[in-house]
Amino acid sequence: GEDQALAVVLVEIFVALAETNKSSTQETMTNFENLVDNLADTNTLLNGNRTDDELVDGDEVASTLATFVEPASYSEFIVPETSGQVILESADICFLLMNAFIGDNVNETVDGDQDSAVVETVLSVTETFLELYSNLGQSLDNDDDEDEQVVNVTKLARRNAFAETVGDRETQVVTLALAVVTRGQQFTSVRETLDENGVVVSSQRVGGITISSNDDGGGGVARVQIGNEGAELPATFGDDDGRTVDLTISFGPSRFRSPTQPGYKERSDAVSVNVWESGTEGRRRRLASGYGGAAKVDYNASACFPFFIRIQINNETVVQQSNSGEWELDQGGVFPECRFWNGSLAEWNTEGCFVYKIDNETVVCACTHLTTFQVTSEDFVPSMNILTASNFRDVTAKNLGKYPTVWVTVVVMLAVVLVLGCLNPNKGNEGRSFVAYEDIIYEDVRDEKLKTDFTGKQVQAFESHCPNAEKLGQGLKVMSHERKQQMCMLQCNLFLINLRNDHTVLSVFQATAGTNYSTRQRLGMFFMYLFTIMFATAWFYGEGEEYAAFGDIVASFIISLVSTLPVLITRQMFIKAKPHVIETNVEEQLKAQKDDAAKDEEDDDDDDDGVLQ
Repeated sequence: GEDQALAVVLVEIFVALAETNKSSTQETMTNFENLVDNLADTNTLLNGNRTDDELVDGDEVASTLATFVEPASYSEFIVPETSGQVILESADICFLLMNAFIGDNVNETVDGDQDSAVVETVLSVTETFLELYSNLGQSLDNDDDEDEQVVNVTKLARRNAFAETVGDRETQVVTLALAVVTRGQQFTSVRETLDENGVVVSSQRVGGITISSNDDGGGGVARVQIGNEGAELPATFGDDDGRTVDLTISFGPSRFRSPTQPGYKERSDAVSVNVWESGTEGRRRRLASGYGGAAKVDYNASACFPFFIRIQINNETVVQQSNSGEWELDQGGVFPECRFWNGSLAEWNTEGCFVYKIDNETVVCACTHLTTFQVTSEDFVPSMNILTASNFRDVTAKNLGKYPTVWVTVVVMLAVVLVLGCLNPNKGNEGRSFVAYEDIIYEDVRDEKLKTDFTGKQVQAFESHCPNAEKLGQGLKVMSHERKQQMCMLQCNLFLINLRNDHTVLSVFQATAGTNYSTRQRLGMFFMYLFTIMFATAWFYGEGEEYAAFGDIVASFIISLVSTLPVLITRQMFIKAKPHVIETNVEEQLKAQKDDAAKDEEDDDDDDDGVLQ
């Protein structure tokens, strides 16, 4: 266990014996198992008792880890349940030692300067870990006998558990590199496997980023991305509790086998996503537990704010119809489906995961939890939903109580319309222009009406705030000379007057007289605007956009035009219409005044007669 060169020589001897048929594959696997056991048993770093105040030598950890990389690189001779498990446990000890090394040598501050030698050691060991786990994952490809895997459920369960552990470890070792990477910057590593012709047959992509829930100290965006693939935390993650975590992700070939899904179709690599406690607290938990899987953050998101996992598919036919939009009723097609590996059931499950978005050859899965994910495909036959008598029988008191949002909204809106229509908040002025009154020829009537009239309000604003009134008509620059604050007050008052009369909702309650535009008319125009928006939006519902770059802009412009133009025309018709003339009642008022005066004289005469008597 102390002689890496000797271990390499022994591995080469075992491989040479196998390649020259001097030993069988099973014998070579046994040789590898004995070698790995010996390496683990004789290495003093793995078996020594380290005190808390004893510093860890990073180079020694790197050398020990590299000793196991050589046998693991011949994955065809590694048995996951035996030699693979020993390598995995030895790697866990090395991982814990590297956590201690980082705690002793790395500056924990956000922008702290790091020793270049320490950074180089940590990054080098991280890459060695990733190489080791990649080799261990490939060892799961040795047994290709599907029938045997289905029959031997116990063996299959152990191999699935081993694959799940390797996936977790691939994401966890990224936290080592993140300890020396500047906060907010990503760490990524890509490892490709080539065939004899130099063609990529598989690749391992891992990455991570350190983030803070309240973005203090340069936490950055809660997203890690490798090419077109990546993962993103929910918007509600952490709830601004100041917690710092490491978001890590690993892409690679799937090694899970389900006894209940023998015909399962893989349409992408497997994606492991995890969140780990970062910094000193995370390392303390790992060292205290003595287990490499400690300090994982369990967070159950909601369907409204899920985790987003962007996955590259390996078969474009899965998304071809979705991208082209060429679906026809009652004709089958293929649609992508997001699944996660359920270890307890040993199957790929859809619970808590759904397709959020399809972008060319990338599928964005939205999930409420974190584990290992994959995209598969399902047969899909579009059909039309037709309302039948049975659908209307579902409108029961129980269902209305269970799903109240829609009907409560409709009832409240109708109630608001009826109340406003009956109460008429602006009753008294009705929006009639003061020129509709025949009595406007009288000065006292004109002065009274102007107090509440739209035009009168504007006149009052000018009288109160107009600067340099003697220069009216010479332009704003001349009028506001040395009186800019007063001019600003004038503009604000005019703006408020127009706002209370032109705003769609505010004018229902605050409109002034003199606009020739009544409250009921305003209310009708408001609902006309809502209906035209829904009508215009329905044009674009489910339609593909020929020009992707300008589709949203053009659609928004058309919707705004279609919804605004009819309302504007109708409103102008109301405003420009001849106001209903309100006839004068001055003669009746004068006659009433004369009658009152005559009655008063008679009363006075009666009083005089009584005095004389």
